[in-house]
This record gives sequence, C-alpha cells and structure tokens, in this order.
Amino acid sequence: MSLFGDAVSAAADGTSYKVSPTKRGFDVELDIVNAHWWERRGRCRFTGVEGVVPSG
Repeated sequence: MSLFGDAVSAAADGTSYKVSPTKRGFDVELDIVNAHWWERRGRCRFTGVEGVVPSG
C-alpha cells in the first residue's frame, strides 16, 4: 500500500474497521466478522451497511 494507506491502516488498528488493499488503493470497511464489536454495534443500533459510490 501507499504511505497514506499504511497510515489509515495503522489508525484503524484496534477499531471496528479494517483496511483492505485494492487495485486502486484501499477500502475501509466495518469488520463485521470480528465478534468483539457486535456488542458495541448493538448498543448503537447498528443494522447494516450500504454501499457508497464516490462522485467524480
């Protein structure tokens, strides 16, 4: 990854987000597989994630 991607990955470490490299850079996603975060998401009434398409 790039220097910026590495910084984002480091900032996401220990959070409920994961950074995955892609052909165009990286994606930041909720780590829904990690059961550690389900209780916290439940308290926030987390119901799901919708796709976001950047403009431009």
